[in-house]
Amino acid sequence: MPPQKKTVGNGDTNEWDVSTLTAILLFSDRPQTLNTNETQKLDQEDSLIKQLKDLRNDLAHNSSKSIGNIEFNQLWNKLSTILVTFGDIDTELDKLKDDSVFESPEQTINEENKNEALRLNSLGTQAHKDGKYSKAIKFFIQATVLSSVSNHDRATFFSNMAASRVSLYKQNFYTVDNCEDGDITKELDRALKDAKQARKLWVTWWKAHFRVGQVYAILGYHDKAINSFERALALDPTKSETQKALDESRIIVHRNARQEYLDPRANWKTIPENLNELKEKFGLDPEMVRQNRSLLELIDPSAADVMKGHQFVLGDIDVIQDYEQAAKYFAKAANAGNAEGMYNLARLFDKGLGVKKDHNVAREWLEKAATQPPEHPVIKGMPNIGVAESEHALGVRYFEGSLFNNGQIWIDSAVHGNNYLTNVISKNKKINLMPPQKKTVDNGNTNEWDISTLTAILLHSDRPQTLNTNEIQKLDQEDLLLEQLRLLRNKLAHNSSKSIGDIEFNQLWNDLSTILVAFGDIDTELDKLKDDSVFESPEQTINEENKNEALRLNSLGTQAHKDGKYSEAIKFFIQATVLSSVSNHDRATFFSNMAASRVSLYKQHLYTVDNCEDDDITKELDRALKDAKQARKLWVTWWKAHFRVGQVYAILVDHDKAINSFERALALDPNKSETQKALDESRIIVHRNSRQEYLDPRANWKTIPENLNELKEKFGLDPEMVRQNRSLLELIDPSAADVMKGHQFALGDIDVIQDYEQAAKYFAKAANAGNAEGMYNLARLFDKGLGVKKDHNVAREWLEKAATQPPEHPVIKGMPNIGVAESEHALGVRYFEGY
Repeated sequence: MPPQKKTVGNGDTNEWDVSTLTAILLFSDRPQTLNTNETQKLDQEDSLIKQLKDLRNDLAHNSSKSIGNIEFNQLWNKLSTILVTFGDIDTELDKLKDDSVFESPEQTINEENKNEALRLNSLGTQAHKDGKYSKAIKFFIQATVLSSVSNHDRATFFSNMAASRVSLYKQNFYTVDNCEDGDITKELDRALKDAKQARKLWVTWWKAHFRVGQVYAILGYHDKAINSFERALALDPTKSETQKALDESRIIVHRNARQEYLDPRANWKTIPENLNELKEKFGLDPEMVRQNRSLLELIDPSAADVMKGHQFVLGDIDVIQDYEQAAKYFAKAANAGNAEGMYNLARLFDKGLGVKKDHNVAREWLEKAATQPPEHPVIKGMPNIGVAESEHALGVRYFEGSLFNNGQIWIDSAVHGNNYLTNVISKNKKINLMPPQKKTVDNGNTNEWDISTLTAILLHSDRPQTLNTNEIQKLDQEDLLLEQLRLLRNKLAHNSSKSIGDIEFNQLWNDLSTILVAFGDIDTELDKLKDDSVFESPEQTINEENKNEALRLNSLGTQAHKDGKYSEAIKFFIQATVLSSVSNHDRATFFSNMAASRVSLYKQHLYTVDNCEDDDITKELDRALKDAKQARKLWVTWWKAHFRVGQVYAILVDHDKAINSFERALALDPNKSETQKALDESRIIVHRNSRQEYLDPRANWKTIPENLNELKEKFGLDPEMVRQNRSLLELIDPSAADVMKGHQFALGDIDVIQDYEQAAKYFAKAANAGNAEGMYNLARLFDKGLGVKKDHNVAREWLEKAATQPPEHPVIKGMPNIGVAESEHALGVRYFEGY
């Protein structure tokens, strides 16, 4: 039916009714590759879905609005049997049945008490709106104690009272410094009790469950909050505030689950307990390990503060676990520019441990840490701990909609588009958009926005209230430029003619380029675009006989290409290109097709012939690039010519040039999805390479002996002593020895010549032994094609495998498992950017 089609079109399965769901499940086409067992399983499920459909119809078409207990229990038994088969838990279903959901006991109502209670509720509601929460609570209490008032009304009073208690708590929490009012700190407990009472009185009211979830979420019990929000949504799926709260709690649970090892409250042993465990397992002197730790403090003084911070987080000899002290030391290191200090301080702010919980402050420290150099500022060639971790944490935030940044980060998605349309544009009367423009905003794809949409949103969106004078002046200047851009667009769009003269064009071009340069475009690139003969179309003399022959040859070449006969296709295209007096547009098509066949010929040999050394084949990409450029030269306004050039550059791994070509192709025809996809892929690779330079073994690193000699010159450290310290980890974890050897071959060491193939072998050996660091480094080599054949898919598989390893070191309890967070970060970048 049309209403059902609308719910499907909305894409929210929570809106689907039983009829919609069963119709889709029953009549969707099955995969063609199912085996006998899978087919039988689906047949059994279809049978259950049909029973579910029949049950729904029996109830929906019942002649009465109610059914007796006997009939109810019969239907309930059938329904629960079906649901249990599909995975529901029978005890949960029994609990639902016994939850008095279906009971509605008759009540004796005292009209006088009812009216007085409603009057008190009205006064409480007004006091709440006026911010007088204590006064509101008193009115609601008086309403709840009146007898012979309906349960639904009393549920409303308890729910309102819970809301006022939450607001009172927040008011004191955010406006009173170091508030020690014991009564205030208990308001959340009272709010939870009130919300549960509301739920008990009116168990089928969505807001009662929502209110319980709301309090649980503030208390940090997001698993319980999710349970309540899901019940509220099941009772009324149309409430957007429930969906929003549910999404927020799910995000937090997801982030905590993925980052358990980063939570200072995790079940870690104290530092002395860890050292004693090392002594028992490996006979290592705890004092020796402590001295090895002091080595890092000597090299980097701010690291001492980070170490002390960790001691107060975990507890140590003569050090009692104290998050406030931990926060002070992390803050000291952070203010000295230490990325690890910034990161750990952010984690404490995120959790509210030792400091007042503040997600905004946490985000600021993460952003500051993420801007630090990726390479350690003292130990060259070593990663700067805290940078990648902060990038990962920020990536999770941005990917999931910047929950703790009040949703200010825009992410192209239908969810963000719909939220922005509903919560911003519909409430801002200054933003006037036509229905088609609103639709593009709702779709959440900024690539679909026209100039009018973009300028309207940028010009009339509300500004933050905390801007300083300089920031306000900068936005005023940008608004002035946007207004000029809007007027330029209108002048062209409403021009009486479809064309303009050279003089007017140059005037408009100068105005436009001035605006674009002010917004960051490069003037030489704009001049190049203007001078690219885009607007020229010289006349040509065409020989019809040659033209027809060329088109015939092109047709033969196209068919040969489709048949996988690429060498034969190339010959046809060559014959077509040499014929004279054929239009430039036709010749551009032939050269473009020939470039495509050369690329396919190259790939065919690359993937089907082992160790192919055919020099002619290896040069096919160079010839393909030459052909593609010739096509572009002949028809400079044809999107596919620029796309073809970019395509070859991308295969040659020259992604900066590929991006330039793809961008030109997209400017000429924005509707080509293959161009957008190719452009995104190249941008991702360039971005990943620029963000992860320190992970590239080809970076300008010193060899291991050079690093050790530098330590000796700077700090007087004996290189042999440092080598012995390194062997400590090899003794604790044998697979770490292979990782170390891999690093030696990647960097070069005494009697070890840099050799990526050998590095790959040792990383692979460690990886196959379950070592996450080995998996991660092997993935990096596959990503770069160093010592192994470049293969992004294999690299991704190793990253995924590393990311599934335990976050805690399998041998040294309480220490992170190196390679896990790094792999999660690398995968996060891939997934976030659609790679």
